[in-house]
Amino acid sequence: MLSQPIADVRYALRGFARRPTFAAVVVLTLAAGIGLNVSVFSVYDQLILRRLPVSNPTELVNFVGAGPQPGNRACGVQGACDELFSYPMFRDLEAADGPFTGIAASRLVPTNLGYRGRTAPGQVALVSGKYFPVLGLGPSLGRLLGPQDTAVAGEAGTAVLSHDYWTNALGADPGVVGTTLVANGKHLEIVGVAPPGFQGTTVGDRALVFVPITIDWFDQPRLTDRFSYWTYVFGRLKPGVTINEAQAAINVPYHAALNEIEAPMVRGLEGKDLERFRSKSIELRPGAHGQSVRPITARTPLAIFFGAAATIFLIACVNLANLMFARGAARIGEMAVRLSMGAARHRLFALLGIEAFLLAAGAAIVSILIALAVLRAVAALLPPYTVNALDLTLNLRAVAVAFAVAALSTIVFALVPMLKLAATDPASTLQANGAGRAFGGKGLGRFRFVL
Repeated sequence: MLSQPIADVRYALRGFARRPTFAAVVVLTLAAGIGLNVSVFSVYDQLILRRLPVSNPTELVNFVGAGPQPGNRACGVQGACDELFSYPMFRDLEAADGPFTGIAASRLVPTNLGYRGRTAPGQVALVSGKYFPVLGLGPSLGRLLGPQDTAVAGEAGTAVLSHDYWTNALGADPGVVGTTLVANGKHLEIVGVAPPGFQGTTVGDRALVFVPITIDWFDQPRLTDRFSYWTYVFGRLKPGVTINEAQAAINVPYHAALNEIEAPMVRGLEGKDLERFRSKSIELRPGAHGQSVRPITARTPLAIFFGAAATIFLIACVNLANLMFARGAARIGEMAVRLSMGAARHRLFALLGIEAFLLAAGAAIVSILIALAVLRAVAALLPPYTVNALDLTLNLRAVAVAFAVAALSTIVFALVPMLKLAATDPASTLQANGAGRAFGGKGLGRFRFVL
């Protein structure tokens, strides 16, 4: 059963060897179009599609508290300003986690990291005690931060390393646990290493180190000031609880804290503004993709890049279709002879299909190399902090897309010529004065002119 397809593959490869220019043009043209699209997709996948590498990410929700925020706001890359909460309000919500298995807070901050005399810039994630338990993560070495690390404000002295930082900067030394890391001038005991692939919950930004949110990092009043908005909050829904149910439940203690504790303390709000403050509610949004403003800001530019790359790809397919028609005109006599000798039309279609898919497979392989080259070129043009934040590499999903697009493009540029060749009338073809006239006549000639 396998002998005929193998024979067809060998025949196709011999044909490409006899006409290497044709095969090279098809493969390189198609590979350029696919490679450009795959490189754009790899960035799109990272910023828009990829879920957090945590346990059951679809159970995660992000907290948004739209409405007046009297006081100080420290907006960051983790989300819009209306997604900020004060630390005391976060603790109120954490204590009233009825529909949630847990609620956590974090804040990504840049700093300098020092270890054994070597200092380098990096991002640190200030995280609450339930941060890792809510995400459902376990350590790859030592232990992760827990509620015991955030029990006393201002006295936190522990740190957990990301797996990438531990591997790339510290040589994956298992003896780092128990040693000291210096962050923002503070000496922290390394207690563990996070699991591979996890670099925080902020899409497009990498946390190299995780430290307790109660560390004396900023001015100390931020941990007690209800009108200092700087933390980003997320939670995990209990099994069977919907977002709407959880939203209604969490707004009960939220409104109580607003009206009974914060409203009497607020300054600078009167009349309708004060009423808006009292009546504002928490909105829960899906959190499977983490917390970040980058997907929002990148969506439009990526859509433009996708449109440009897709246009280039379609132009390549149209040109290749025209090239396949020209090749078909040169092979019309061969197909007529095969049919006149008794070859079934489905066998011709299978042979031509194998040739097209071999070309597409070759283009897919070359397109991966082109996509890697494009990503490296982009990395060379971007500022170092952006390159460090983005993972400008190809993952398995991007490679799968390359082969899927190659298969689809085979249908786009090769199907019509294949059908036309397989439908050749041997009698009229052999009697015709020229193969070009036999392969479609004036109608197909006009169609090729349009291409």
